[in-house]
Amino acid sequence: MKIFLVYSVVFFLSIATGTAQTTTDKYAPKYMRYAIPEIEGKVVFSTTAQVDGVSTEELYNRLLKWTEEKLIARSPEKSRILYTSRNEIVAGIEELLTFSTSALSVDRTRIYFHYHIKVEGNSYTATINRIRYWYNENRDGGEKFTAEEWITDKVAMNKAGTRLYPAMGKFRRKTIDLKDELFQNMIEYVAPAYSRTIVYATQPAPTEVAPAPVTPAVEKKETIRHTEILSLPIDTADKVLRASISIEAGEETLMLKPENWRGMTSIPGKTFAYIVVNEKQRALKTLLCESASYLFHIAEGEKTMHLQGGNTQEIRKLSTEELQKMGISATNTDVYRLYISEISTITEERK
Repeated sequence: MKIFLVYSVVFFLSIATGTAQTTTDKYAPKYMRYAIPEIEGKVVFSTTAQVDGVSTEELYNRLLKWTEEKLIARSPEKSRILYTSRNEIVAGIEELLTFSTSALSVDRTRIYFHYHIKVEGNSYTATINRIRYWYNENRDGGEKFTAEEWITDKVAMNKAGTRLYPAMGKFRRKTIDLKDELFQNMIEYVAPAYSRTIVYATQPAPTEVAPAPVTPAVEKKETIRHTEILSLPIDTADKVLRASISIEAGEETLMLKPENWRGMTSIPGKTFAYIVVNEKQRALKTLLCESASYLFHIAEGEKTMHLQGGNTQEIRKLSTEELQKMGISATNTDVYRLYISEISTITEERK
């Protein structure tokens, strides 16, 4: 039903606005079969480039500067750098994709995605994944769907692979155009001597095998910053209210309130848990910040999830508006802070 409704809206908009692209543009090879790569069922765009004559540190600094000054700057109020380390950068991006405009209407969608950069030696791999859309948001809340639901070969093309369906095709083309624009802009920024018509290799993101968890030596902590709490995959409401969540370190165990647990998110090779702590919860704050490792126990019915956490870092103080949107009632004397913890292992136990 969702596909039929959106298809109908798009069909009549295309007639009313008269902005259909030429057949040549709509069916250019770069939009057709195999243009949308999938890894384990997820849409993932990636490109790898080598930049000669620069050190790893210099290349990383150029890429970080590009992320801040070019990528984030495209939509500074909505986009954020979510994570940085000595060789990785992850940004959460929100932009508007415009399909057509007329004197009476604008046909566009919001697009959200993660932009992940990893530097190795004098080369880097950039990946765009976790792509989703919010279309027609002003019409009864609009339609929300993921790239996997909307732009893959299986969904967006006829069986012969010769034609794109109108409703999905425009999303597919605009997403590919955006990917090409960002990848090209990035290489031109970090390697200005490259031609503007450079052909860069696009390939699936490398599959990383996480090493067995070990107790790390004391070293400089990675920096995690600018996390936007309102865009986090918040795992509360019914699921958390039904669950019993505790945190254990050594011989100490504390029960968490539903407001403390804000869910988990993943980037390639890493998983993080978000925790909100009231300054009055001194024991919880101490346990998180002073323990090298600890266990989260999330018990629901006959199933208990055990999450090994550590390397906790404070992100920032939360505003009154953010607390209200999370359903947290705070007095004038309450101070809540957002923390992030790296999860090394997840195990499941059933009674």
